[in-house]
Amino acid sequence: MHSRLHVALLGHCECESVRALTSAITTLPAATEEGMTNRRQGVVGWLDRAPNTEWLFERIEHFGFDYARRHGIDVDALENPLQYVEYGCGTSFDWHIDTGTPDTLYRKVTISVQLTPGGAYSGGNLEFVGELGTHLRRLEGTATAFSSALGHRVTPITAGARAALVGWMCGPPYR
Repeated sequence: MHSRLHVALLGHCECESVRALTSAITTLPAATEEGMTNRRQGVVGWLDRAPNTEWLFERIEHFGFDYARRHGIDVDALENPLQYVEYGCGTSFDWHIDTGTPDTLYRKVTISVQLTPGGAYSGGNLEFVGELGTHLRRLEGTATAFSSALGHRVTPITAGARAALVGWMCGPPYR
């Protein structure tokens, strides 16, 4: 099994606060390094580090540092801004990794924070290469950290909508 860490990171009221913050940001159709493709649908927006979001960045960054320390990964900081992503019915993000392009080369740890209660949608599972059929508990406020080089996907949403925040811990190049 690939190494990942899955924990309760935010409480219900904190998730409500984050949803209020993300309701004010501009979202655009999701794209990949190849531009708009069928590999990724949904919408994305960006949440900047600011006085009113510092608590959130600190919480996610602390979690990312903990994961990196446990796995001997050299990281410096959480990338700014955080990505807000929402998948509606019929949307997904096919197999991919979060590093390797000139813009993403320093990403080492990916952190995905579930903002939607798990019962609010069907489908939309976060899956990892080598772990097909293994489903993470989809509780509101849970966070999953994993290597940015690990292949993963979000399966198609079949009902409802799924929202998450995604951040990346960055560091010096691998040697």
